[in-house]
Amino acid sequence: MNVEILRKIETKKPVLLAGWPGMGHVGLRAVDYMRQKTGAKMFAKIDLSKYFSPDVVKIKNGVATLPKQPVCRFFYTEDPEIIILEGEAQLSGNAAAEVIFAVLDIALRYNVNQIYTGAAYASNLSSRNSSVVYGAANKSSLMEELEVYGVEALSDGQITGMNGTLIGFAARRSIDAACLLATMPIYAVTIPNPKSSLALVRVWEQILGAELDKTELENESRKMEENMGLIEEKIRSVSNTVLSDQEKEVLSEEEEQIPAYIMEKIEKLFGEAKKDKGKVDKLKQELDRWDLYEHYEDRFLDLFREE
Repeated sequence: MNVEILRKIETKKPVLLAGWPGMGHVGLRAVDYMRQKTGAKMFAKIDLSKYFSPDVVKIKNGVATLPKQPVCRFFYTEDPEIIILEGEAQLSGNAAAEVIFAVLDIALRYNVNQIYTGAAYASNLSSRNSSVVYGAANKSSLMEELEVYGVEALSDGQITGMNGTLIGFAARRSIDAACLLATMPIYAVTIPNPKSSLALVRVWEQILGAELDKTELENESRKMEENMGLIEEKIRSVSNTVLSDQEKEVLSEEEEQIPAYIMEKIEKLFGEAKKDKGKVDKLKQELDRWDLYEHYEDRFLDLFREE
């Protein structure tokens, strides 16, 4: 594993916060915000290029270049004492295990006391609902500590990806670790959700005994709630006139499922249209059907722009 130490640091017992790409960019946005507001500086990185084989090149002005290869970056700050890991790609299988082992080697080398990963928990709720933080720890005593901070124990289920494997393998190295999952609307898992990221930051503040400037995330959360609320209201206001009899029968069981049902369909169509431009017309028809094109116009036009 190619771990590059960029500068020397002296640590006592730092807490490690880790985030990777995932639903709503919740975990990665939260750890990145912690990095920005604490002024943490990069001291190490893990090169992930050997796990990726590019199957596309980027073209600009007729010149082809390979895409940038992902890395894991480590940042450190003394007050509060934390190491922040920002991973640019999710891995699986043996590749994920190798990276996790390297992360834990760094954790032990720098006397990490506890590890917390952040992620999203998709649920059938409105954007106006508060984000609840669930938790799963590799040690019962740590979960009890988290409950003091308002974290609800995840009763059952599983945590996929590197968030889960990190806390699992951490137990084998005798490091206390937990994954915190903030709830977000299931219909919007591909859209950045700053409200859920903010919920994670608030819990981490309590754990660290620190208070950060959260103004930026709070403003982003209010704006997102406004925009998504308008879309939800629009769907509710026209649902009775445009839904088929079959759709009405399904949705009549629980009125609050209306925005989730329709918006999840729109998200699916966006995903299909991104892969196959032949699906764009179907997406446009659905947006027009619900009079939502104005709200999604920028995102719709992005489908035709080069990355």
